[in-house]
Amino acid sequence: MTELPVVRLRFEAEVKQPLAIPYYGGSMLRGAFGHALRRLACMTRQRDCSGCPLVRSCPYTRLFAPPPPSDAPLHNLREVPPPYVIEAPAPGKREWQPGERFHFHMVLLGPALAELALVVEAWRRALAAGLGRNRSRLDLQQVYREADDGAPPQLLWQPGEYVETPKPMSIGELGEGQDGCLTLCLRTPLRLQQRGRILSPDMLDARTLLTALLRRHSLLSQFYGVSQAVDSAALAQQASQVSLHGQLYWSDWHRWSSRQRQKMGMGGLLGQITLQGQLTPFLQALHWGQYTHIGKNASFGLGHYHLQAAA
Repeated sequence: MTELPVVRLRFEAEVKQPLAIPYYGGSMLRGAFGHALRRLACMTRQRDCSGCPLVRSCPYTRLFAPPPPSDAPLHNLREVPPPYVIEAPAPGKREWQPGERFHFHMVLLGPALAELALVVEAWRRALAAGLGRNRSRLDLQQVYREADDGAPPQLLWQPGEYVETPKPMSIGELGEGQDGCLTLCLRTPLRLQQRGRILSPDMLDARTLLTALLRRHSLLSQFYGVSQAVDSAALAQQASQVSLHGQLYWSDWHRWSSRQRQKMGMGGLLGQITLQGQLTPFLQALHWGQYTHIGKNASFGLGHYHLQAAA
């Protein structure tokens, strides 16, 4: 079984100025974090990371935009998945007033856990610089490690204190669950792609879903964990024998891309997906995917789901 340390963090901040965020704030939070982390970690002050002599040792690129190792079997990948996932507040509430609490989550994977102090400081600076179109300031108050066993959250940091190193969950601990029938409850839009097209509700099948989940599992494990060889063709064939029943609908939304200076379509699937069949080969990846998400734009929170035993 693949071993990959993972921890989910909860960030609590106090709103200092009226705050308004987009329908889903994951992209906004990711941009704020990336800018603050680069200002904090970059030593050369080059405008672009390409060509930088420190690109493979810089904390910014290691955390936010990791380049593929030159000797890796997957060095031809256009993008290496980063070792984090940002989970914005659930769509719904979009405005906060001074004095209110604003919270969000971040999942760290593998060696990114060793950079926790840097991550916390980058978030503190990002929130102090302001979020949203109006650059509304927030003060970071606490950082917690969310428990995986129902226990109370563990306080890792508050102002004036050192960052406590959290005990990670191991993916091996997450692989136990009910075989035969499981339901994925989608919390944010799921964007799975085939032949350059995002799949609509009637195009999704179990093989597509499970192979996408296994592919993300494999990529993150190769770069950030300890990976074992798997028979992808055999697993794909087994996935074809699983049935999928979806209660799904299309959720459309857009985000503004500062880099491309235009709105980008971010629509995807919401609802519930029930899988029925021999799920044992996929249980670890299914449980693990609750933390690492699935599909396009997972790093800023899309493709988030939780599992429940189907009735």
